[in-house]
Amino acid sequence: MITYNIKSLITMKSTKIMLAAIATLITTWTSMSLIGYAISELSLRECYTNYGVLTCMFIFGWIPAVIIACDLDTHLNNNKHERF
Repeated sequence: MITYNIKSLITMKSTKIMLAAIATLITTWTSMSLIGYAISELSLRECYTNYGVLTCMFIFGWIPAVIIACDLDTHLNNNKHERF
């Protein structure tokens, strides 16, 4: 039987939430860039660094990441007695 101390569980929980938020930000950025690529005449590389896409990411891109992080935090709190 594996036992975890409380500090390592909190650290693992925080790491999982951070990784989920970063993955969501990257996915959102890629999605916005692909939409910009589909509706414009720019190359995909130009769409990734386009000021319009970067501005949309600054304004709206953090919203899905916060939603996912809050849901994951709730899920991990409800299942804190189960093994990670």
